[in-house]
Amino acid sequence: MTYTFTPKQKFAKASGSNLRISTRKAEFICKVIRRKTLKRAKRLLSDMAAERRGLDGKYYTKTVKGILELVESCEKNAEFLGLDNERLFVHASAHQGTTLRRRRRKGAFGSSMKSTVMEVMLIERGRLVEKVSKGDMKKHKESRQTETDKKMQKEKEEMKKDVATLKEKAGAMKEASMKERIFIQKAKEQVQLEEYVRKQFAQAKCGIIEVQYTPVVTRIIIHTTTPGLIIGSGGERIKETMELLKQKFKIENPQIDVQKINDPDLDPYIISQTIAAAIETGVNHKRLGNFYAQKIMEAGAIGCELVFAGKLSGQRSRVERFEEGYIKKCGDPAEKDVIKAFALANPKLGNIGITVKIMLTHPKDIRGQVAGALEERANHDAAEEKKKEAAAAKAEKAAEKAAQEASKNTATAEE
Repeated sequence: MTYTFTPKQKFAKASGSNLRISTRKAEFICKVIRRKTLKRAKRLLSDMAAERRGLDGKYYTKTVKGILELVESCEKNAEFLGLDNERLFVHASAHQGTTLRRRRRKGAFGSSMKSTVMEVMLIERGRLVEKVSKGDMKKHKESRQTETDKKMQKEKEEMKKDVATLKEKAGAMKEASMKERIFIQKAKEQVQLEEYVRKQFAQAKCGIIEVQYTPVVTRIIIHTTTPGLIIGSGGERIKETMELLKQKFKIENPQIDVQKINDPDLDPYIISQTIAAAIETGVNHKRLGNFYAQKIMEAGAIGCELVFAGKLSGQRSRVERFEEGYIKKCGDPAEKDVIKAFALANPKLGNIGITVKIMLTHPKDIRGQVAGALEERANHDAAEEKKKEAAAAKAEKAAEKAAQEASKNTATAEE
């Protein structure tokens, strides 16, 4: 058999003719193993034959087994010729062989039988195949890098940094969102607890309900005008509500504290509830608004505002306000110094919302605080300027002394 070429280096050869394998598949596998070391080629062929590795999702089992036999026979020839096994590289090629036809009766030809001709060479290269470390590979790549490659590398590094910063931001956002969810959930639980307590003691006029969380006890403070209705005979109603709170809200050790309201006319919760009850009985909202606004001011409040919203006197809903005195509506004083409450009335025409706002004390005057802070800042600046002046005077004196000593030294030297 004539081979495709004869290499200049030492080589061993093996060939196979009329092999019953596909020529197209054999050409494809020869391209894959060509110019590879003998070890790598054998490992690839054995893995494909055992169906451990595939090419394009296929194993080519029959074709691979035939090529592997040729490679092994060529390896034995190389051992016989005394070639170095570690410096052998594979060269393989496949060509179409003779086509045989099966003959049938009466001279008719049957199916054709195609075959493949293959050649395998193991060429000994001049230098040994050495394993290169990762550090040497990096250095080699860096030496071959061009300016465009360096720019691309810098862009990749910047992209990695951006991705890392984005991941950090995403983690921080998740933590913040988790904290917000926990805070919102606690606020919801507190609101539900207050609503439940108000429903339990609907007959008594409840004012502000405070919930204090401690490691040992969850204390619920109820301000009311009728503490007897909440406590009950021998504290039975309080005990029942404490057991219900344990079951519904899973509070381990709840304690209910009842405090009497001395002046109910300054409590917006009680006023809103009484107004809602009066509206449900059919009392005019204007009469109620004017009456309770005057009553709140007589009780000693600085200002008040009563807002009625809903179907007050017809099918169309509207809003009416009743104001007396001085009341803040925005800013920090509106949140700290103004007490708010809301109640809902259910007359025949439709729901009416009652909002009551009461301002008990004047907002703190911060002008004196600002003036004091400005004076402190001015005194601090004056002290700093004095220190700088003293340091400059000391430096001048030191320079004068140094000049005098230098003049004395020159005079003694001249003498």
